Amino acid sequence: MDTNEVEEAVSAGDIQKLRELSLRPGGFGDARRVAWPYLLQVDPSEPIASSSSSSSSSSLITPPPPLDDPHKDECQIKLDTDRSFVLYPTLHDTPKDRLKTRLNALITRVLRRRRALSYVQGYHDVLSVLQLTLCPGEEPTEEAQWVLQRCAERISLFRFRDAMGPGLEPLLGLLRILRRLLRLADPPYARLIEKTTPLPYYALSNLLTLFAHDVPTLPLIQHIWDFLLAWEPVMTVYLAAALILERKEEVLRRVEEEGDEGAMYVLLSGLPPLIDSPTLPPPSEPSDTPPPTPSDTGSNSNSEPPPYTPSSSSSPGPPVLLPSLLRAAQDLYARFPPEHEALKLGQTLGEGSVHRAPWPPDISEEEAESLVLRPGALVLSLDADDDEPSDLSELKGTAAARARSRNQEMRTLMAVLVVGAGVMIAIYGAEGGLRGVDWRGLASVGVGIVREGAGRMARGG
Repeated sequence: MDTNEVEEAVSAGDIQKLRELSLRPGGFGDARRVAWPYLLQVDPSEPIASSSSSSSSSSLITPPPPLDDPHKDECQIKLDTDRSFVLYPTLHDTPKDRLKTRLNALITRVLRRRRALSYVQGYHDVLSVLQLTLCPGEEPTEEAQWVLQRCAERISLFRFRDAMGPGLEPLLGLLRILRRLLRLADPPYARLIEKTTPLPYYALSNLLTLFAHDVPTLPLIQHIWDFLLAWEPVMTVYLAAALILERKEEVLRRVEEEGDEGAMYVLLSGLPPLIDSPTLPPPSEPSDTPPPTPSDTGSNSNSEPPPYTPSSSSSPGPPVLLPSLLRAAQDLYARFPPEHEALKLGQTLGEGSVHRAPWPPDISEEEAESLVLRPGALVLSLDADDDEPSDLSELKGTAAARARSRNQEMRTLMAVLVVGAGVMIAIYGAEGGLRGVDWRGLASVGVGIVREGAGRMARGG
């Protein structure tokens, strides 16, 4: 990637050009340190301009000090940051403990400054990607730290805030949008999947963390974010759908050969082998070989990443070319834009949701923060779809039945989140020891949770 092209597009304010460049192998490359702040509406020159009119430059360059009162979620933040940087710690020379300390300080500063926001599992994955991209060195400059702090606040308020409120209703709404998009794109395939899980809970971590939780190499997640940050937040739903549709042939083959619904669930919950360029060799079988050192791969984010091979007990499918996957998401967006009547985006999510709000955002950071305390601004309706099974639709007809249904969906969603968190705690505790995880067994647990939830909804309990 020619970094000059990205920087020129940023200078010209040419969003369309940035979208085109994000589809190339490697994405923005090293120029993402310029592009990401721009796409998050952060001006790196702001502290420098401010310091020129003040004799106290240092206090203006660094982020404002956090409030003394701890945020209510700081104990959980500490637990999560202590098990961070497992997936891609080898791309930088900075000691892992120092990265963890800086990540904890970053999250704490953001949430102490924006106290209406609640910490949610996966938030540390999001900010770790920002930290490793914008402020990776062992001794970052004050300017770099300031840009990182501001980008962390902006991505929290204008990309992530729906998940940082007191309830999970926005996530349920987003899962409904994804289900409708799959039905539009491939109705028979969508019906097959819904036999296992009425809502696409398997896509939850990708929607919740902008794919940061599951993509295991930094260059790949950076490229995905080059694409996502160049579009409005709802593009995450289209990318999730494109990934599910990409795996159709493999899903159908698994169902035919094994008849194992647990296998389908774990297949859709994970990622296929991803490569960023067709010139790379196909992924090899998982092995116990230690990860490459920085001298093997180079720390330059512009270099091509190694292919990702899932370390599951099932054989991986064919590698997926990341630029092609991103184009597929863009094509889905063109065919079924957010205003498409069948998506019911405007009927499901409120105008305060990041997935409906104008982009770039047209409200202040303070207004964005206040929206998380107004559930009605984020979600309008979680009523049943017209083509939902008749027995379930009838049971949801009364207000009391609808309330019971929503409560059960919330319990199911919480159970899925808890199981997922437990899995990742086990993985992080083993420092990335994915090979010891019983994926089939976990999939059976996931399917059981979802089916039990659906059964309770059908019984009205």
